[in-house]
Amino acid sequence: MKEPDIVLNIVIGYAVVVLYYVPLEGMFGVTLGKLVTGTRVVDEQGRPPSWGQVLGRTFARFIPFEAFSVLFAREDRVSGWHDRLPKTLVVRIR
Repeated sequence: MKEPDIVLNIVIGYAVVVLYYVPLEGMFGVTLGKLVTGTRVVDEQGRPPSWGQVLGRTFARFIPFEAFSVLFAREDRVSGWHDRLPKTLVVRIR
């Protein structure tokens, strides 16, 4: 039986994340999870994010321990690095 190719699995995983987040957030400002929770991604002025901001959000998710970055957020704006670095917000639409 052939051993799994770890590097290939990682590359495929990153590709899936990019192919999921970039088109959905870039074109519509939402992902399936945001549709369910009634939220959307906007820039700091409340406008749809630019493609650069969407790419920044997506690639910031790959930073090790990014999921824990919400623990060090400001009290007035709880957000992870994937929002703080590209200067985006997730807001309620319902």
